Amino acid sequence: MLLRESNMATVLSTDEEKITRQFLEHLNRVRAQYNVPPVSWSTAVRFLMARKFDVKRALDLFRSHGELRVREGLLNFNPTEEPVSRELLSEKFTVLPFRDAGGAAIALFSARYHAPHSTPTQAVLQAAVFQLDQALSSYETQRNGLTWIYNMTGSSFTNFDLTMSKKLLGMLRDGYPARLKRIYVVTPPLWFKAMYKILTPMLKEKMKERVTLVSAERLCRYLPATSLPKDLGGTAEINHLDWLNSCLDQNSDKNRNSRDLSDALVDTPEALEANQKAVELYAPERIDRIPDLGSPSGGFKVDISLRGSTESLESSHSGTQSDPIRGSIEDMKTNGSSSDSANGTGNGQHITDSLGNGSLKDHRFRDMDDEEKILKDAKEKYETEIVEKDADGDGIPEGPPPKPPRPRPNDSPPPVPDRRDLPDFSATESVHQSTDSGMDIEALVSYVLNMRQSGIYKEYAAIRAEPPAGTFYASKHRLNVHKNRYADVLCYDHSRVFLPILNGDPYSDYLNANYMDGYKQKNAFIATQGALPKTFSDFWLMIWESQCRTIVMTTRTVERGRLKCGQYWPLEEGTSGEYGKISVANLEIETRRDYTITVLTVHNSTTNESRRITHFQFTSWPDFGTPRSALAMLEFREEVRQYQSTSVKEMGDEWTGHPGGPPIVVHCSAGIGRTGTFCTLDISLARLEDVATIDVCNTVRLMRAQRAYSIQTPDQYEFCYFALVEYAQRSDKLPSSIDFSGYEDSESDSDD
Repeated sequence: MLLRESNMATVLSTDEEKITRQFLEHLNRVRAQYNVPPVSWSTAVRFLMARKFDVKRALDLFRSHGELRVREGLLNFNPTEEPVSRELLSEKFTVLPFRDAGGAAIALFSARYHAPHSTPTQAVLQAAVFQLDQALSSYETQRNGLTWIYNMTGSSFTNFDLTMSKKLLGMLRDGYPARLKRIYVVTPPLWFKAMYKILTPMLKEKMKERVTLVSAERLCRYLPATSLPKDLGGTAEINHLDWLNSCLDQNSDKNRNSRDLSDALVDTPEALEANQKAVELYAPERIDRIPDLGSPSGGFKVDISLRGSTESLESSHSGTQSDPIRGSIEDMKTNGSSSDSANGTGNGQHITDSLGNGSLKDHRFRDMDDEEKILKDAKEKYETEIVEKDADGDGIPEGPPPKPPRPRPNDSPPPVPDRRDLPDFSATESVHQSTDSGMDIEALVSYVLNMRQSGIYKEYAAIRAEPPAGTFYASKHRLNVHKNRYADVLCYDHSRVFLPILNGDPYSDYLNANYMDGYKQKNAFIATQGALPKTFSDFWLMIWESQCRTIVMTTRTVERGRLKCGQYWPLEEGTSGEYGKISVANLEIETRRDYTITVLTVHNSTTNESRRITHFQFTSWPDFGTPRSALAMLEFREEVRQYQSTSVKEMGDEWTGHPGGPPIVVHCSAGIGRTGTFCTLDISLARLEDVATIDVCNTVRLMRAQRAYSIQTPDQYEFCYFALVEYAQRSDKLPSSIDFSGYEDSESDSDD
């Protein structure tokens, strides 16, 4: 998609328009008291878009942005004068002409062109802001955000500028009205990786999850190849000089809304004080009325459908003596001294007017912002537990868990299948065996390259379209439904875990959990949902009755303000908790970069027995999609298997079953997405180590016949393929470098 859009109104919902009027009414009323010019509608929309139409946070961003512009000298500079013009011509920073898959604009900083000792930091910031202001004039960029590529290919330590990097990152994070979606650090050298590893614990969680360190050849796994330049594995023709000319065109048009951003932030103490006061005074209850801002008396224009004109930015312009940049551009073209992109024909870069056009996809609810608000909201929701749709896919909350109907007199509930009437699930051998349908690791790589992303996604779609392999009577029963975390995530009757019946209640045996086979091991796993407070005692009773020694948790308790799992174990070392007849004590916690290992002692007050159980929590799974590298998950799985093996040896004669030991309890939030991903990897890797073949497709099919809907998204399915490839590379079964540049194609669709 070209970064060019036709002249079209900024389309806001009714609620967004109302909030924008509220923002303007409050801010401009305060600014008028300080004799400061009013803020325009288009500027207000930019700041509100950047903070998902939270007026309080948008006001704070507006204040921070004004202070940033003044503090860093980002007002009233001339882009055609030194040293800014030299920075612009250096090509170290540019905005690419195409967008990412989510519609976000892509900004590229090439570190190899940066010379910290001879370049003023202020000039770098001014050159970046000049281009970002033009990019942000696009409504689509306002709505969908900004993706940042920090390209370290060909750079050395002398090109790295920590002060400038911190200022750029701080500006984008806290002081610029653009939603920072992702940061890709391309080809980071070893010294940078070491430094990043040290600094990572100091970053906020939401920022850590936005940063991806990736090689240039694998960048196309995250961004469309058609949006990337050729030196980053893409196919796009990039002409930085045309882009600069288009920026100059917009900047020279005094009537364009792209100037609103700086014009509203006049460099006066009164303006800064007014912005600060607006933040301090804002309270929704103080807004008595929202005036009709469309009327002349309101002082603002609401109908913005035809503000400014849209110009094509394809053409270059002749240089003049009064325009150093354009003169330099023409000299470079004439003398052949510019970069390759200056001499390339390219498609030209385009930028939209401030109103923009294009896709109106609403991604406002998919960002990770405001950590304090997340924790506060999660605390308030803790006792009620949200029921969500598309659980591990992180869907939209659907409301509180459904309450079972109150039984009427003489109204006995319909029966659920008795375990004696179900197939003897434990009698057969594991469904996962070595078969002729598998392929070796080299064939797997060829298969992935031939199928490409669209083919892998279609393969998953075919699996997902298959009907369930069993019934869900117990899960759907009105006396059990409140025990389900998610209304649409049910467990099969034929493979479900049966708890002991308590106090003669025939429905006390239900928990949303299923046995699943491992490779050549029957009932190797118990896949279950994240425990609810009301099911904590059931969860621990299941742990005890199954003789489990290892718990694998692949989610955090809270993600993006939603409670994914209850805190079912004592969190602090040295503390304990009571869960029915089971008490649990936290003996030891070991924190790794990507996961946490907790050693627990579980005591059964009825039998007066105690057991040692190890709890593994994988904490590096991002809020969106899948981990960007499988390395952490592979190490996590390896450690789980080592602990499981050790625990079986410690059990001695107490365990007489399969050498692999009692079931490993695996859960995420719903117990199907990340849980299914972990189990698929474990089964596939065990088979690869045994007979050197893999069959991801049939493994997932068979697994879904035991725990319905396992592997919930195409991204998770795709991740399994690439994790196996990465494992083979680490094990020297494959070369360390494989060209996947043609893997992604335009037909790929996440179907999510």
